[in-house]
Amino acid sequence: MNAESYVDLIQKLKQFFSTSPMPGSEVQETMAPSYKKHIPVKHPIVDAAVLLLLYPIDDQPYFVLIKRTPDDLSPHGGQVSLPGGKFESSDITYLNTALRETSEEIGIPVNTIYTVGSLSSLIIPVSGYRVYPFVGYLNNKPVWSPNSSEVSYIIEVSIKELIQPENVHYETIIFEGNEHSIPYFKLVGEKVWGATAMILAEFKAIILQIR
Repeated sequence: MNAESYVDLIQKLKQFFSTSPMPGSEVQETMAPSYKKHIPVKHPIVDAAVLLLLYPIDDQPYFVLIKRTPDDLSPHGGQVSLPGGKFESSDITYLNTALRETSEEIGIPVNTIYTVGSLSSLIIPVSGYRVYPFVGYLNNKPVWSPNSSEVSYIIEVSIKELIQPENVHYETIIFEGNEHSIPYFKLVGEKVWGATAMILAEFKAIILQIR
């Protein structure tokens, strides 16, 4: 990949999001645990938003994940996730939620983030969250300032690593007496599963389409 590869990717993403339909839930479901359809959705539904934030390292495209602290008050404490959280009425839009939470959790100023578009929303049955994922980018590699009450550490993942087929793995568990498969990404040595893996699956499909 040449020195303009990050800029090229951003331009291709802008074009895709402005002209093409999202791959959607069919692609997301390829990374869903097989027991997901057996879990009733918790009510009331709580709206939330996350940000898949792209940035360059040595002109190569990366994105950020966070390892949440075990005592994070969200239902997903201790997990690897995208920055984000619950919609607040003062946010007005889900995009504003994603930007605010990203700023609060990892210290990225909102006015430095540019938005490409949104991915397909999805519902997490166990928490009752309806998640709206957005894709944004920075012009330069950021200086992280993680909120220690919510974030244990920052995980920097290259797009090159995300799209490698050998980074998709499966494990088997017993759920309610039946054997089920849990797909996950192994990225930078971290296990990324559940809703975050589903969102990344859709983004990965887009990357493979525009390459």
